[in-house]
Amino acid sequence: MIHDIRRTFRTGLSRLGIDTETAERAIGPARAELLQIYDRDGAEDKLRAAFEAWATHVAKIVADEERRRLAEAVEAGIRLMERMRPNCAQQKNYSKTGVPRSPCTSIT
Repeated sequence: MIHDIRRTFRTGLSRLGIDTETAERAIGPARAELLQIYDRDGAEDKLRAAFEAWATHVAKIVADEERRRLAEAVEAGIRLMERMRPNCAQQKNYSKTGVPRSPCTSIT
């Protein structure tokens, strides 16, 4: 499973336009250890930018999913209210004075 996460992350970095060297540094210890030994430029700024780009990408996906679920919940609530709403053309509710009163007037 960890390899799937690393592969998704690495592929995502490429799709976000992160350069290969920075993406390789971001995903794992094996190559990063070699780079750390032989390359003294830590490239922290590039790594930070890569992780921030990924975080923004994931946050957008999550927000889009939350909006979709909220919209579905609202639509389900509306459908439920419509099913529960009495048929105003067929039903009449009489007040104490005997004057017909529609049971739907407060819903509309």
